[in-house]
Amino acid sequence: MLKKYLTCKKRIEHSISTCREMVRFAPKFSLNKNHAKIAGLYHDLARDLDADKILKFAEKFEYKPDKYELEYKTLLHGAASCYLLKKEKIGNDKIYNAVLKHTIPEKKMTMMEKLLYVIDFAEPKRNYPEAKIAYDLLSKDLDHALFYVVKTVIGYLLDENNMIHPRSIELYDEMILKGGYHGKIDY
Repeated sequence: MLKKYLTCKKRIEHSISTCREMVRFAPKFSLNKNHAKIAGLYHDLARDLDADKILKFAEKFEYKPDKYELEYKTLLHGAASCYLLKKEKIGNDKIYNAVLKHTIPEKKMTMMEKLLYVIDFAEPKRNYPEAKIAYDLLSKDLDHALFYVVKTVIGYLLDENNMIHPRSIELYDEMILKGGYHGKIDY
């Protein structure tokens, strides 16, 4: 089904690698391996579609985009991917929520949602040093890896003068307040 919707070879390879890592880490976090496999394999299913089609499919999933997502429609590829999964009769709410939240993290994420967000950033096919750091952190502690990825993504967005979704900021602030991540952390 990947080739039905994805046109970019690298994205297909990324999806397969994400799937492999989701299955690998599922037992560590007491997750259903099959659910993890589906979420990993299909999280970017709608990513190669044009922005207007992504918006259309997200709305068909009954997702209500906010002003940030309407400005950057590619952020909606998670919701659009959920629509395609539902249309193909694949998955359940746990899988849909993980796929939905892999583009914009938020407070109170489940283990599956956190894991997909981190692995999407850190899977071995990613060729940037921060991916390796996040992957190494994931082997030790999911929340520490999540904090690192959220912080890194926010830093990148700031450097590029891009907007930062309020849900990402809320998650970051919550992790600072509750997670004990004040001050400098050695990675």
